[in-house]
Amino acid sequence: MNTLRPQNAALHLVPAVRLVWRSAPRLMIASAIVVALQAVMPLVPLYLVRSIVNAIADGVQRSYVLTLVGAAGAATMITMALRAAAAYAGEAQAHSLSDYVQSLIHRKSLEIDLEYYDRPGFFDKLHRAQEEAPYRPAAVVDNIMVLLRTSVSLAGIIGLMIYVLPWYTVLVLVAASGPLGIVRSVASRRQFRWSMAHTAAERSVLYLNWLLTGKSHAKELRLFGLSPLLAQRSAASRARLRREQLSLSAQRSRGEILAYVLQTAAVFTVVGLVTVQALRGDLTLGDVVMFLQAVQRGQSLMGELLGGANALYESNLFLATVFEFLGLGPSVIDPPQPVSLPASVQRGLEMRNVSFCYPGTDRKVLDDVSLAVAPGEVAALVGDNGAGKTTLMKLVCRFYDPDSGSLTLDGIDLRAVRKQEWWSWISAIFQDHAHYLYTVRENIWFGQPQREPDQARM
Repeated sequence: MNTLRPQNAALHLVPAVRLVWRSAPRLMIASAIVVALQAVMPLVPLYLVRSIVNAIADGVQRSYVLTLVGAAGAATMITMALRAAAAYAGEAQAHSLSDYVQSLIHRKSLEIDLEYYDRPGFFDKLHRAQEEAPYRPAAVVDNIMVLLRTSVSLAGIIGLMIYVLPWYTVLVLVAASGPLGIVRSVASRRQFRWSMAHTAAERSVLYLNWLLTGKSHAKELRLFGLSPLLAQRSAASRARLRREQLSLSAQRSRGEILAYVLQTAAVFTVVGLVTVQALRGDLTLGDVVMFLQAVQRGQSLMGELLGGANALYESNLFLATVFEFLGLGPSVIDPPQPVSLPASVQRGLEMRNVSFCYPGTDRKVLDDVSLAVAPGEVAALVGDNGAGKTTLMKLVCRFYDPDSGSLTLDGIDLRAVRKQEWWSWISAIFQDHAHYLYTVRENIWFGQPQREPDQARM
């Protein structure tokens, strides 16, 4: 059962920013500079347009008006160029982060114990990490940048509006966006809870798709006539997930419609007030034009601000699943002061009074087992299914450590040896051995990848 809740998934912003910084520090600095310029530049054309309209109305010299027009055009071009630069920097940063995080996931998958692969809940964590990790940290940084940029720009626009209107009217415009922010944050929380509750169902759909389209099961599906049954299960699961997702979307849309109605009513109430003041002669034509542009731009910025805040909240929730996976650690660990194995084996491998239960169970798969295998000796483990033969070999490979007893090589406890050193000493062919879709040469080399491929020996 999933135990993650929104309130437990807080304060992952700093680790996310640190992750993005480690993946591409220069790109992050470049993005920050571009965002800072983007925050200021939109204010310049607004003020210049007001000056142009007032200059035309006052009948000032043509050269002055054309200078203002040129400056407004230059400011607009710079704004567009900054937008393109920000898009490029964001895309480059996203690619760097995706590669970096995938490397972290691969490293963590190799670091953790084999026992995790026996737990269904682990695959839920792995699935969520693979889904969210490549883009969520970058989304956090992007959203923080959006919040900073839009906050600065919005503050400047509010300042321009207060210049021509009473402060309380501007407060009404700002407060009118509040309901939309509440609706979106509630929708994000519902989406997070739904995703956490349905991870296993989504994995089941992916598994069914793999069965139906992969080569491994193609013969059995045809011979046993399984395809219609599995396809029906897949379609039913996808339909159920789709219905629930659409239900969440419908709830969000209804809330957004109501919020937009309230916001629009507030905006046009203030527009009506400005119109009355202009008709009385309290505002210049330039003031009115600047106000209308400021309202339009302010609404756009407020939408970006709320969208960025909501996306930041949502990403922060999902980041909990990423850092939960990256926080997993092994219990079969290397000793602080490892012992080296002997150059040649004299006495052999010995198992003394070994007992073992798989994690999460109380049933002893191995109970007080002892055996010894001398150098050059061939030993066969014979027993019924479930007797513990495979488990015993997992302990010999040190995928697990025994709960009691010991495994030794020439009297050296394997727990005193580094795992990598022991693995370089032994080899195994498992009953569920893996197939690597590479050349025969590479498959042979995979048995000892630490060495350079020797074509002559192969």
